[in-house]
Order: sequence, then structure tokens, then C-alpha cells
Amino acid sequence: MSLNAAVTGSHAELPHQQGMSPTSTPLLEGESRGPNYGTQTADPLRELQHEAVDGFFKDFEVLYDAPGNEPEEEDDYHVKYLRAGEIQYVEKVAQDLYEEEKYADEDVARLLALVAGTCGSLKVPRAPGGKGMILGAYVHGGSFGVTRYGRDLPWVARYFNHFLRGKLHSLWPSMKCSWTTIALQAAEEIPKHKDGHNQRGTYNYVIELKTESAEGLWVQNKGYERQVVGGTNTEDYQYEGIDGKTYEGCLVDVTSQPAVFDPLVPHAYVKGDRAAGDVKVATVGDCEATVWDWGIYVEAPPEEEVSTMSSSQAVFLRKVCGSDDPGTELLNRVSAPNVFEEEDADFMYQNDLVESADYWASLGLFDGPQVAKLEPEYVDGIEDIIANAVNTCTALRHTYNVSPREAKAAIHSWKAAIAKEVGVVERGFKRISVSDLPSLKQKGTVQELPSKLVYTVKPPSEEALQGAEPQYCKRKARIVCCGNYASEDPGDLYAGGAAAESLRCALTYTASRRWRSGITDITGAFMLTPLPGGPGQVTYVIRPPAVLVQLGLAEEDERWLLTHGMYGLRQSPKLWSAFRDEEMQKISVDSQEKKWTLKKGIAEPNMWLLYEVGAPADQPPDGLILVYVDDMLVSGPLWLVHGVSTAIRAVWKASDLELLDPDHEIRFLGCEIAVNEDYDAIYVHQKPYIDEILRHHGTTETEQSYIQAPKEWVSFEAAEGESAGTEDEVKQAQRACGELLWLAQRSRPDIAYVVCAMGSLLTRAAPRCLLIAQRLRSYLQRTKNLALALHPTGEDLTVFTDSSFAPSGSKSHSGLVAVWLGAPVCWRSARQPFTCLSTAECELLAATEGLVMGKSIESVINQMQKTERILLKIDNQAAITIAKPSSSTSWRTRHLRVRAAYIHEQIQCGQVVVSYVQGKHQWADLLTKSFPRQRLEELVGLWGFIDLVAEATKRSMVKMMVFCMMIQTTRADGDDEPLALTTSMELYIMVILMGIAVVALWELLWWCVDHCCGEVHRGKAIHITPVGGAVVYYFDGEDPVGLSVYYKYTFGLTVYGKNTFGITVYGKDSPALIDGAYNFRSRVFSYPSRSKRHADS
Repeated sequence: MSLNAAVTGSHAELPHQQGMSPTSTPLLEGESRGPNYGTQTADPLRELQHEAVDGFFKDFEVLYDAPGNEPEEEDDYHVKYLRAGEIQYVEKVAQDLYEEEKYADEDVARLLALVAGTCGSLKVPRAPGGKGMILGAYVHGGSFGVTRYGRDLPWVARYFNHFLRGKLHSLWPSMKCSWTTIALQAAEEIPKHKDGHNQRGTYNYVIELKTESAEGLWVQNKGYERQVVGGTNTEDYQYEGIDGKTYEGCLVDVTSQPAVFDPLVPHAYVKGDRAAGDVKVATVGDCEATVWDWGIYVEAPPEEEVSTMSSSQAVFLRKVCGSDDPGTELLNRVSAPNVFEEEDADFMYQNDLVESADYWASLGLFDGPQVAKLEPEYVDGIEDIIANAVNTCTALRHTYNVSPREAKAAIHSWKAAIAKEVGVVERGFKRISVSDLPSLKQKGTVQELPSKLVYTVKPPSEEALQGAEPQYCKRKARIVCCGNYASEDPGDLYAGGAAAESLRCALTYTASRRWRSGITDITGAFMLTPLPGGPGQVTYVIRPPAVLVQLGLAEEDERWLLTHGMYGLRQSPKLWSAFRDEEMQKISVDSQEKKWTLKKGIAEPNMWLLYEVGAPADQPPDGLILVYVDDMLVSGPLWLVHGVSTAIRAVWKASDLELLDPDHEIRFLGCEIAVNEDYDAIYVHQKPYIDEILRHHGTTETEQSYIQAPKEWVSFEAAEGESAGTEDEVKQAQRACGELLWLAQRSRPDIAYVVCAMGSLLTRAAPRCLLIAQRLRSYLQRTKNLALALHPTGEDLTVFTDSSFAPSGSKSHSGLVAVWLGAPVCWRSARQPFTCLSTAECELLAATEGLVMGKSIESVINQMQKTERILLKIDNQAAITIAKPSSSTSWRTRHLRVRAAYIHEQIQCGQVVVSYVQGKHQWADLLTKSFPRQRLEELVGLWGFIDLVAEATKRSMVKMMVFCMMIQTTRADGDDEPLALTTSMELYIMVILMGIAVVALWELLWWCVDHCCGEVHRGKAIHITPVGGAVVYYFDGEDPVGLSVYYKYTFGLTVYGKNTFGITVYGKDSPALIDGAYNFRSRVFSYPSRSKRHADS
């Protein structure tokens, strides 16, 4: 036997003839024969019929050719159960060996034999004929974790770990080695391979138990250098591969000493020249026999008995109602008239139910005995969830349905919510008493219906109180009547709502115009809808829930006469839809001295478009309103969004407008909607819903997968002999499929293909469907922060189509996606309705389906923005050739041209253009198959998915870096120095030149002002008096602004001159006087002054 330790970080092996070893490489074989113990021989008869993926073991393994008392046929199957008692025994032996420090070869062989015979074996992937088991970590596809054997056999793993470490330490005392997995394996021969999944920079450690054969470990050389260390009897060996080529390497005997080598170097286990004989294992003591005697074989479990109970023995339920007080409908709930075929049985069971009801009532345990239905949708421990949200200051982001039983236990916490609901619904009824009923029945048809309370806990509203429970959650109680007790046929009850495709189109158009969006909901919408009255109409009387009487919100004999619709009444949605549309057509929005009106969409009647009064009919809308029952999403310029909200609240009582901002998400149609800071990209995700799914199913944070599911799991047909599952498994699979389908249709097209496969396996292979659902939840655990980005980057409407030809050997699978303005707005993943005979045929069929989908979504888009044509992208040249009307085909594909006639017609009209797209750019490829990690990540990026948490972290880091750069952590200030007394001549020259330049500029400026804006000012008088060889003149007058000015000047009479304006006096010691004219005869001096400055001069 051999022990092979598979290591994620490193690798270790222990081979033996049909034995086991520790590492992730396959292992070896040999004979294990203890020197002091006798040996027994057993044929290697046990083989696995079906391989189970490690980490997802079944409770049993299907085996054949197991030894028994009598010979058995080769195809006679048996089941070996892995019982807890066997595992406990093996663990006890391993614990004793470990504590007694028995690590001799015979002790290891003893435990290996016991493990192999008791705990079963798995096939070795590297060797078709090998067997083994894995202890510790495993990686399979995108899943990883700890194997079941690693969890169930801790002492076995500890013993083999210590044994390997001791062997390695004895040979290399200073070497530090580690590994994460021990693979106990046995194989005659293992082909050349590399352990590519092992961590780089680590090593494989291999050791084999004692063997008499000549086989050994072969490791390929690198050039002329050997790549293996350790072992004994090392020799050169040429290994012949499957391709017939020979490879130079080194053959090492690892029976006594372990060997160490790089897992990325090709290696193999070589079979010796002597043919291997029977497998021989050493056994110890009188309580252990051979390996196979320790295996417990039992007959296959009997088939489940099919119930043959006749119809008269079955239990039938007539009606179900959850009202707290049954009232008049009690008889209907406890009796079953007109259900059974035989009158005797009908009478017998009817009396039995009535007698049982009387008996239950006589016990005093129930005020009103009733037949109740199982409601699995309630969330247990809601008060703990609320308390945790308050204590952690974390607001809820998901809606929870609360059990009435749990709500009644804390009824006073719900009183405020119930009282608020009563205030809402009382607008739709008139309070009467029981005594008024006879008179009403005389006037017409009256139907009495019970009612009940529905309790939910929702995310908090924006106007929630700070520091209180409403800040983190919102208790919501809704009063509904049991409309299923209404006897008349209400007729057409259909009332549609906005589809997810319409939502994505509206959000894409909103992002392209950088509009703002907000949501509002109408309070008590159904209670605002008048019920039809008049002759022949039914009058409805509602009995209030008993809880209202308990809380003092209603009287015991009180009844409600409905005048308006009510939740639970079957015709209420239809009546409200018609009433709402009628009122919305009357709404007008006044803003910025303009008026807008609402126009109902034709292709999408739940989309309303805002147009300015008098605007051309072909212009784009100025805003959008998307309606789903009583919830409305308004998009447009911010001022128009506020105007629409005001207009709606003027007609109905509605909640405050909740705006979509970069730091605040909104919720509509079950989707969380976010926006970037530029308002040019909108993100759609369902993270709160994913969190609730993971919490409900107990998916831990460590259960993360890189892919949706392994490719071999995802098929549309059950394998031969595969179990269809029990009724309970089918129901669980249906629920799991429904949960994931809600995600696939709204925000997560990356799981659409796998969910489609789950739908096909619901009744064919429910257990496998549940395994796929578990893996999908692990994938969602890792990718729950992904959001679908609606970021307009183009202008066209493009439809990508792809098809996977007969993935399960019969019908092909189509994938279709419509991309508008560069954002995915509609997709579909489904099996084709019939079997195609070629890839071209299935691709052509997918193209036809894609074009139909494109024309459908185009009609919605044209309400907002006209499209010129549809671009049809196909990655199959043969299908493109057939789809083009100008191409010629042979008689073999003539029937396909008939199928392509619709595409030909659209191409000839210029409405469709068919072109080729490379496979790596094919969007629809994501919807047709399951992918490995690398290709899946490429397609997820192609679709525009982003990680919101990662993006938010990047933005925060950028802001942090900016803030850090704005902070001046240190600063250098120079010392104050006295002004230098000496400096260079250049500085003086520069100072003088700058002074001259400043003066010149100043004079030039004033000269320009004087010539452009100056005025002539006259002084009152200038007196000139000769005084001793000089002239003295006096100026007494006003300046240009009217202030008094007095001047006295003395000039020498040496020089006289004359200028163009008159006589100018020059003084010997003074510059020239200003321009002026002197009149000595009148003793008056007048001068033309251009400014106050000259006047002052």
C-alpha cells in the first residue's frame, strides 16, 4: 500500500502495492508485508462504479465484485454504507497508534489496511485502475474546502502527518516542510504528468511502504540535471510516454527514504518488469481480518413502496383561510361536501370532521378550530433579527414575512403599525354593526368575508426617526380580506405591471440623458378605488381581524361595508389599474412657467411619457414614469421629477419622493438601483436578496466558488440510473430553482444557463438539481457584490445570438441578448423547441428567435428614442450565409431558407443588418454553456458587470489620497535676516530702471486721460504783482470738483517766453509753468486745464 499526501502548498506521498500515500500526485503500489505478522491474500475486487466529487460525498458508494459467500455475477451491484461505528473504530486505532508512537512500517500498513477496508476508496484521477482517499484540503473546479474524510478522520490524518514528518526529519533534520492534503492511494502504474495546481515554489514529498517489486518513482531530468532529491538506488531511466516518445529521467526507490521534487516537473510511477501479483496486506490482532472482511456489504435498499391508498382513504381539503376568527365560514373549513365520489364516504368524512371540530372546541384549546395551511415562507426569529439590526446599527435591506404566531407574541410592538393600517383602510369602508346585516341582505346580494393581518418587516424609510427602531427597519401590517371565499365569478382579473426589460430600458435612457430618478408609492391604493355599485352588484361586508378587537381598534360586533377596493379582494388589482390610468391621464405638471402632460405608452402600457403641451409629436419625451401597481419610478430633470411628485401627491396620498443619488440607492421591481457620481451610469443588483438566500440556506462566508457549477453537472437529461429524487427533494429543488430564477431574470444573466438546466432536472434528477443550487449559492457568495452596469456607450440596438449544438445529445440551447446604447436590456436562455440536425440550423433558429425578441424590445425603445435598424450579430458563418437573401444554398439546406424567410424580409426592408462577430466578443455565449473561471470572468466583464464594493473602495482611496495631499504635515520657514548693506551694482541699476519705467508709464497714462477726458476750468482770479525783480502771482479759485484752492507763486523775470496758448512765464530757478495765457491788462490769468492735476499745478 502507499500513502500519498496531496498538498496545496506542497506534496507528499507514501506508496505501497495497492496502497496509499500523502500529496497531490498519484501514488504507487507495492506489497506491504509485516516482518512479524502473517499475511493474507485477497483479490483486488473492489472497484468504484461511480466517482463522487470529493467534498460532496453521498452516504454510500456503489460497488461491484465484492467477495461473498457465493459467487456473484460481475454486474451484481451492492451498497457499502460508511457507518459512524466504523469510522469511530478506525479513529480509535489511529489515536492509540499516535499516542503510543508506533510508526513502524507494519503499524502504518495495519492502519492503511483498516482505512481501505472500512472507509471506502475513490478512484485516482491520474491512474484509471488506482484507488485512494483524500484527507485535508481539496480543490475541484471552482470549489474548495476540506474533504469529508478530512473532517471525519482527524486522528488518521494526524497519524499519517506525523509519520511523514518523522521520515523527512530523519533524512533532512533542518528542512521545514508542510502540506495541506494527504492522499492515500494505490495504483499499479501512473502515467507521466505534472501537478499544475500545486502552489508555485513548493515541493512534493513521496514515500512508499515496503515492497518487493522493482517499480519506483521516475522524475524527468532538466537537461542533464536530475530534479529529484532523496530516495535510494537512484539510476537513469528512459520513460516511454503514451505518444511513443522517450524522456530522460531518474528512477528512485522510495521504499525506505522519501523523495522530494518540484510538482511542476513531469513525473510518473513506473511499473517493474515483474508482473504484479495479488494485493497483500498485513493485518494485526484477532479483531481485524483482511481489508475486505472489514467492508460491510448489504443488499441494495428496497424500493419505496408506492401508496395504494384508495381515494376514500385520502385526506381532502376544501378551503383554506388564515383568519383569526372563522365566524360563518367555519362549516366550510371543517366539512368537505361534494368532494368524494361516493355519498357514503362523503357523509362519513363530513360527520367525522364536524364531530372532531366540536371535540376540539369542547377542549377549550381553540376558540375557532380551523384547517390551516403550511406556510413555509415565514422567517423565524424576526424579533432577534430586528434586535440585531438595532444593536449593530445596520439597516435592513430585505423584506421579511413574519409569522402571525410570532407577531402575536409581541403584539404591542406591532400596535403602531396596525393602527396606521387601520387609518389607511378605513377610507374604503363604512363601519356598521351585525344588526345592520339583515336590512342590507333584503336590498341585494351581500357576501360576508373574513379578513386577516399580514405582517412584514421592511427596510426603513427616509423619514424614519433617528436613534430608534424605525431607523433600521419598518414594521408593516396589512389588513387583507379572504377574497377566495367570494362565490361569484369576477370575470377578467388580469392587471399587468412593468416588466424587468422595460425597467432596464428606462434606466438606460435615463443614464444616456443624465436624468435624475426617484420613486414614490401611493398609500392604500386599493382603498382609493371605488367599487362598482348599482342594481345587480354584490355588496361585500368584511369581518375585522380578532387582533383589532384585542387591541381596542375595533368592536366585537363591528363589520365593514366596503365602498372601495381592499387588499385580498380578487378584483381589486384590475379595478385599481383602470382607475389609476384614468386619473393619470388627467394629471398635468406645472413647472418653470410651462405645462407637461402624461401620455400612456402603447407597446408598454405601464410606461408613461411626459411631453410639453404643444410640443411636436416626434420629439423625445422630457421625462418617464414607470408604474408597477402602486409604485412609481419617475425619471427626468430634477426640477421635473419634483414637479411630477407634487402633481401625484395632489391626486393621491403618496410617500415622499425618494431620490436616487450616488450615496443613496433606491429599490424598484425587486432590484436595487445605484448611480455613479456623473449620473451617466446606473447599476442594477440584488445583493440584499442574495444575502437573504444565503442566510436562509446557511451558506457560510467560506463557501465560495469561482464558477457556477462543474460542467459535468450541468446537463438537461438525467443520467442512466440516476435517481429522480423523493417528493420532498423535488419540492426543495423547485423552491431553490425559483429563488435563483428571480435573480437570473433581473440582474444576474451569468447564472441564467445553469438555472435553465436546473429547471429541466427538477423532476428528472432532483438531488443533482439541489447540488447545482448549492454550488450556485457558493458562486453567489463570492460574487454577491456584482452589479449589472447600464452605461450607455453606443447608439444602436444590437441583438447577439448564439446556440450550443445538442449539449445533451438532443435539443440545442439558444442564448439571446439585446444590447441598446451599449447596455444589456433583455436576454433569454432556453432550450430550442425541436432537435436541429446541424450547427447552422440551430444557429439560424437562435437568430430567428433573437430577431423576434429584438423587434419586441424595439417597440418599447421607440417610445423613447427612434432606432434606425437592428444589428443582428452571429458567430457562425454558415448561418449568416443562409440568413442573407442574396446567398445560394444546396438542396440540403433548402428548408432552412424557408425558416430564414423572416430575416430575409427584414433585411430587404433595411430594418436588419446581419453581420459576423468573433466568439470572444459574443455576448450571448454567456447564456449557452457553463464556463471555466477565466472565460467566465471575460464574459462577465464584457457584459459590464462591476464590483460595487471594489469600485467604492477605489473611489474612497482616491479621495483619501487627495485629502492627504491637501494636508501640510511639515513646513520649512527661513530665519529673518537683516537687510544687506552691500549688494551688487546690477540690483541698483535694475531698481533705477524700474523706477524710470514706472514714472514714464504713469505720465503716459495721465497724458492719455487728459487728452481724452479733460475739461477747461477757470479760476476766479489770478493776480500778478512785480516785486523786486520777480513776479508774484496769486491764484484764488476752485478746482474741478468745486473745492476752494489758493496758490501763490514767485518767479524771476530773467526769461520770458511765449507758447501756442499765450504768454508763458519762465523762472530762473523753476521749470516751465503750465500752458496758459496771461492778460496783464485785465490782470486776469486763464488757462486750459485738462485735469485736476494740472489745475493743482
